[in-house]
Amino acid sequence: GKNDESQAAESQAAQTPKDYYKRFVGTVAGMPVVVNIEVYNNRVHGDYYYEKYGKPVELNDWEDTAKNDAEWYLTEYDAGKQEENSPHWQVKIEGNTIKGKWISGDKTKTYDIALQEAYPAGSYKFDLRYNADSVKFKPSMEAGANSTWQIL
Repeated sequence: GKNDESQAAESQAAQTPKDYYKRFVGTVAGMPVVVNIEVYNNRVHGDYYYEKYGKPVELNDWEDTAKNDAEWYLTEYDAGKQEENSPHWQVKIEGNTIKGKWISGDKTKTYDIALQEAYPAGSYKFDLRYNADSVKFKPSMEAGANSTWQIL
């Protein structure tokens, strides 16, 4: 038989939709953070901020990220900094937790990431819904140009 912890994890995974938004709190490098994550179409986007500073930093997954066993490689994007030297996260998103490592852009520093899903007073849990459509940009053109958009 399975233990209670593994049964609870399986139950949580079964309840998590394929596309979702979640809010997490916890620590990066031992410092308190708030993290917002959207998983949409098997891609991860989000942001986080250190409670001490309040400045949000974007998080985006790499196009070629291996997503086996819920493991993600997320790159930080901070306006004004070069992306090739950006820090990144190597994490597993499992049910209501995120665990892994923060790795500096030059790969010389590594810190723990430990997050738990949380919605304290003043924050809200919501479902992620989207709508997509496309239209020919110039119908008179033989080859035509299409414009596609999605609203989350």
